[in-house]
Amino acid sequence: MFFLKFQIGVLKRFLGVSHPMVEKSLYRLYEVSMKSQNLEEAEQALNKLLKVEEDRPSPRPQVVADISAKLGRVISGPDRANDSRKLLERALQLIEQEPSSNKQLYEILESLAQTPRLLREDKKAESFQRRALEVKESELGPEHKEVQASLTLLGKVLCDLGEYDEAEKCFQNVLKTQENLVGKTHLDLVGPLDNLANLLDQKGEFSQAEKIYQSIVEIEKKHEGYIGQADIKIEGHRPPNIENTS
Repeated sequence: MFFLKFQIGVLKRFLGVSHPMVEKSLYRLYEVSMKSQNLEEAEQALNKLLKVEEDRPSPRPQVVADISAKLGRVISGPDRANDSRKLLERALQLIEQEPSSNKQLYEILESLAQTPRLLREDKKAESFQRRALEVKESELGPEHKEVQASLTLLGKVLCDLGEYDEAEKCFQNVLKTQENLVGKTHLDLVGPLDNLANLLDQKGEFSQAEKIYQSIVEIEKKHEGYIGQADIKIEGHRPPNIENTS
């Protein structure tokens, strides 16, 4: 990373900050920083890229949107959720003004759905997540793994809202799709089953949740060397002072 930063400094000195080689090197610095989980360096690289783009005589809206969205994701977290949201909303506005790709649109929408969750604005999160799911499904088809991931996220947002019945429909839908795709003993079912069991725990349906955890253990037993968490949850998923209703 040191050499890359040194290279950027040299390029800026001799070619100018807006030269394509400087831009390419800053993107590379961002990618390397993300790979090493150095979010501070990633943020600095993106801020420099954003400034370079905004200082152009005619900034490119799609590029500004892309950098703003990346920056919004990098700084997402409880302490900077408002700043993250502003960047993502700006990216969304630019994308909607000059549509480019559905992929970019649903990625921004999905990122925006997570920011209100941190701010406890769950209805906004639901709105963004539903829209992301709609765009994704039209682009990729209902059985695509990314669509199923979005449906899972919508279920989690609905859980935050206390809309457990609607959340359960989402998780059941994901589970049914996965069963149709890979069968009933594949490890890909562990995640959907776990989400469903956690939901039933929240609803107070502890005996039903335990049955699902047991089914996860049975799936894991069929795959030698796989170490899961379901057996731990069977013993510890009930809140204190709740009697076993199974």
